[in-house]
Formats: sequence, C-alpha cells, structure tokens
Amino acid sequence: MKAITTAAALALALLMPSAAGAQIFSNEEMSCVQYGNWAVQEIRRAQGLGCDVQRAREILEPRPHMTWCMRQTDQMMRRAALIHTTGVAHRCAQQGIDVRRR
Repeated sequence: MKAITTAAALALALLMPSAAGAQIFSNEEMSCVQYGNWAVQEIRRAQGLGCDVQRAREILEPRPHMTWCMRQTDQMMRRAALIHTTGVAHRCAQQGIDVRRR
C-alpha cells in the first residue's frame, strides 16, 4: 500500500470536520499559508463573539502567522492550533469574553 504524503494527509484533514484543537499543520510553506489564514479566521471568530482583538493585541494579517509558522519545528506546528486557540481564548477572557468552542 502506498504511503500518504504530507500534502495528501493535510488535504484530507482539511476536508474532515474537526474541532479547533484537532487542526494539524506542519512547518512546510503551503501548510504555513493555510495556518496564517486559519489563525486570522479564528481571531475574527473571537472578534465576532465580542472580543476586542486590538486590545488583545491579536494580529489580523495572515503573513506574520505564516512567517512564524515557517520558523517552527514540525513538532511545534502539530500543537500550534491548540496553542493559538488557547492563547486567543485567554486574552479574550481577560476582557470577560468567552470564545472557547463548546
């Protein structure tokens, strides 16, 4: 049986419904582009729930998230979605806004 490539596995993961913590990224360029877009999408979701993202000092541009991703280890990027959503939730909670997924 042929092994699944990282790109194919990523494509399958993106098609499957999943919780934020289940998102898995790698430090490869295409995955980092997707991570940058996803990270901004998560911040905008928090903003829609009432979090003042400027006060929380969130970055609403995908490129800095993408650049950060490309400097990380692959192992770190496997946990990046959980780390990102936890950080956003923490910074919004400091404003009294609960943005955690239920």
